[in-house]
Amino acid sequence: MSRKSDIAKLERIKSLIDDVSQIGELLSKLESGDLIDRLPVREASAMRNVILHDYEGVNLQIVSKTLEQSLLGLRETVGSILSEI
Repeated sequence: MSRKSDIAKLERIKSLIDDVSQIGELLSKLESGDLIDRLPVREASAMRNVILHDYEGVNLQIVSKTLEQSLLGLRETVGSILSEI
């Protein structure tokens, strides 16, 4: 790999980690009990806390696996909630 492609890869990883952190932050601010029950608020908030407070301990494989396994379901749930509004 070239230095340029290494930098691009690191930028993509940082972007994904920032996105996961932001999702956790936003979900943690929910106040509606119904929304909290329907969304993975605790899990997302916990992932955010690890990312922000234990950056050296962030396991990229866990973040990647979480994204692969959970993001589509989260998107579908949010879409369903929005369609009810």
